[in-house]
Amino acid sequence: MKTSDRLRADLVAQGLLVTPGFIDLHAHLREPGFEDSETIATGARAALRGGFTTICAMPNTEPAIDTPGLVVEVLARGAAAGGARVLPIATITRGRRGIELADLVELSAAGAVAFSDDGSPVSDGNLFRHALEYARGRGLLVIEHPQDVALSGKGVMNEGVVSATLGLPGMPSAAEEIGVSRAILIAGELDARVHRALAWEQGLQGQELSAAPANATPYDSNTKMNPPLRRLHDVRALWIGLADGTVDAIATDHAPHASVRKDVEFDQAAFGISGLETALSLVLGGVNAGWCDLDIAIRALTDGPARVLGITPSPDDWIAIDVDEPWIVSADALTSLGKNTPLLGLELRGRVVQAVVGGEVRFEKERRGEAQAVR
Repeated sequence: MKTSDRLRADLVAQGLLVTPGFIDLHAHLREPGFEDSETIATGARAALRGGFTTICAMPNTEPAIDTPGLVVEVLARGAAAGGARVLPIATITRGRRGIELADLVELSAAGAVAFSDDGSPVSDGNLFRHALEYARGRGLLVIEHPQDVALSGKGVMNEGVVSATLGLPGMPSAAEEIGVSRAILIAGELDARVHRALAWEQGLQGQELSAAPANATPYDSNTKMNPPLRRLHDVRALWIGLADGTVDAIATDHAPHASVRKDVEFDQAAFGISGLETALSLVLGGVNAGWCDLDIAIRALTDGPARVLGITPSPDDWIAIDVDEPWIVSADALTSLGKNTPLLGLELRGRVVQAVVGGEVRFEKERRGEAQAVR
């Protein structure tokens, strides 16, 4: 028996849940340009504490990841961090300006695993179609941020009774629905492949906040994200989609921000929630509520993202979880530089106690609990 196999067997014998390492399709590591909010190194280490042994870094940095040299630099800094594997996602258009396609083939050759103008959807339908045509012929993956920016306008939260009561401009659900529909229709016409980000972290955070409304105070900028936190029935629809196989992957949309961008008036605050370290506990919360089977949830964190990316996960990437361990979400408890989460102060359950990348133990904490192995 290999050393890693013996270690896994020992952890299972101690009552821990042992699974393949999670893969996050959508995380913002902020480097280059916004290192006060996160760096590749801090994000890669935070990922391990959330169970993610591979994370895809989004390209809305400064400068945007739109040249092969920048892709190579992200890979090098990720490798040097000694945390989770970091896979770069490059831009669809140069500078994320939605005017001219980036050099997708050259970016892919440099190591980009997918392409997205995240946060700046490709509003020009003809240009988006060209991107899908180009990607289809070369086996590349496009990840679209589904939003009709004309409809969402200057909205800062879900459009509805609450936004009207608070006097804040809202974003209608139709802004997302039209964005998703457009991507589906164009991809279907071309027989192309496009991944639609349906904001899983919004659904996860919304689940916990709906269970603890006292924590969700009005004008709390830590609840501000894009797309916004929606209604409870939207949250339930995501979980139903996960349970029946419609949703094939869970992503965090980890969006850390320095306090200077969050500790301001709600309408002036940056969009985004820090999510790498809370996603696992929130998923387990849905499982414990009976909304989804554990095996399905684990596959959506492992096999599902791997299929979307078209990669084969390393069998030497795995994690051990104490599914029952309680913990309080606090700024000190988070490794990420981004402390911006509406879950601060809440007690969650489930923590990673060991994370292994390429056979190397890169994170370890005190072990306890009792669970079973998942293969």
